[in-house]
Amino acid sequence: MPKHMTDEEVASELYRGTPRAVSALIRQCAGSEKLQTQLDAADGVPAIASFYKIHLYADLELPSFIAKLRELSDTLRSSEYLLEAHLWKLRYMLPRIAVSDKDDQEFRKLIATTVGQLEGGTKALRGATEAREYQRLEKRKMLERLKLRVQGSDKSLS
Repeated sequence: MPKHMTDEEVASELYRGTPRAVSALIRQCAGSEKLQTQLDAADGVPAIASFYKIHLYADLELPSFIAKLRELSDTLRSSEYLLEAHLWKLRYMLPRIAVSDKDDQEFRKLIATTVGQLEGGTKALRGATEAREYQRLEKRKMLERLKLRVQGSDKSLS
């Protein structure tokens, strides 16, 4: 254990790092071209099967996973239950995925759009909901970055 870190800080780092490590391990061990081919073949399957296949695809961060998640959002519009489960999964994935800034922005827009789809109503109402949710996600991202900077400066003072 690093001497400059408390037990709580080590536990926190382990807690935050474990999901990404598990995902990386799965990607290394099971993320083959054959698996990707199987996950890509989603024609004619029930919505629940598509839900699981595409989320596994996304967990492995295979190419174009954000586009596949967006297509899934459109597919699940008729099932409020699955759309809500999809939103829960997207929010869970957000701090755990390693993507470019552009893809991060696209992923946040996907979450906001899904919130708008669940809210329903007129196109204008959905648009306002999406804008509010996106702004909330952006504020949260800035707060997380600020928090990391403060934690980093606190460690450098020790």
